Amino acid sequence: MSKNKIKFGLKNVHYATITNTAGVITYGTPVKVEGAVSISLSPEVERTAIPADDNKEYAVIFEDNGYSGDLEIQVIDDAFRVAVFGATLNADGVLIESKDDAPNPVALLFEFDGDVNKKRHVLYNCLITKPSIESETGKANKTDKLSISARPAEDTGHVKASVLNDTAGATAYASWFSTVYVDDTEE
Repeated sequence: MSKNKIKFGLKNVHYATITNTAGVITYGTPVKVEGAVSISLSPEVERTAIPADDNKEYAVIFEDNGYSGDLEIQVIDDAFRVAVFGATLNADGVLIESKDDAPNPVALLFEFDGDVNKKRHVLYNCLITKPSIESETGKANKTDKLSISARPAEDTGHVKASVLNDTAGATAYASWFSTVYVDDTEE
């Protein structure tokens, strides 16, 4: 099958809550986030040189700490603010943010278009911080920009997985946004 030469577009952004019960990680059902504008994540890799035998780089150790960056959404809804930021929606329908709110870790799923195949991605362990509050008079569009720290999953150490819409990945691709993909081929 042909491979993509270019990528473009962002869609099908979802989040899935993470539960850690005595070291066993489970993911909730992915929830779609409407209004995705952009995502930009940079790798967080530490490189440590170990000197020996009069060589500054006798050995080199790399530690993959995931990614960090931004996700831009048109408007974050209250359900997202409750599930991800830990805010409370009371019986009166009022969203309340408290000093004790703590962000909840989530898996973040999304899709890029390509010239041949669409590619789906999952980041397994993300902390997302709430956006600034801003608007202005008139009709200038203001979006919600969220900061993301994507770290290795606490159970597997996996940071990210992705799949193409091709024959080899057809099964995983079809269910990508129904459940968070977990690699059960490793033992």
